[in-house]
Amino acid sequence: MSINFYVKNFKLGEEIKKYVEDRLNKFKKFSKDSLSANVKMERSKFQNNKDVFSCRVVLTIDGRDFTAEKSGSNAFEAMDNVEEALESLILKDKDQRISTRKKLKDVNKLDISL
Repeated sequence: MSINFYVKNFKLGEEIKKYVEDRLNKFKKFSKDSLSANVKMERSKFQNNKDVFSCRVVLTIDGRDFTAEKSGSNAFEAMDNVEEALESLILKDKDQRISTRKKLKDVNKLDISL
């Protein structure tokens, strides 16, 4: 699995890098051939001077792109939120593909005789 990191306004430590890799490796079970990710993390300050970390991940699984962007009070929380959103998107896509296959199978079973 290849992961590209883009970081803005903070330094990416080995701990968070390993954490992101571990979280994204769980998506290998959905992949037959290829899996890659682009991870963009950014720290910004709001009016109350609190840090807000945002994380955007574009996950490519077998040629299909899944994108999620979430924020949190720290980089770990932001990544956890993105992981949940990606899993939801992937499962929804999987259910849609299965549903489409079943519909096509049912259409092929129809007996059209005149």
